[in-house]
Amino acid sequence: MPRLPRLYMEGCAQHIIQRGNNRQACFFADEDYAFYFDRLKGASKKYQVSIHAFEESRDEWLRLSDELDSLN
Repeated sequence: MPRLPRLYMEGCAQHIIQRGNNRQACFFADEDYAFYFDRLKGASKKYQVSIHAFEESRDEWLRLSDELDSLN
C-alpha cells in the first residue's frame, strides 16, 4: 500500500527519516557520510531548505528541516 502524502503546514518543520532497506546499512565508510552530507548541503541551498538538526547512524539518517521562506 502506498504511503499517505506528507502533511505539510507552512512554517512547520518536518522530521524526515531515511532508512536502509530492512534496516540494512546505508553508509559503509566515512567517505559515504561525507558524500551524502555534501549532497545534502548542495540540495538544501538549491531548493532553499533549512536543516535545523540531524542525526546519522549506519542504517538511518534523521533530520529536522523546513523551507527558508517560512523562516522570514
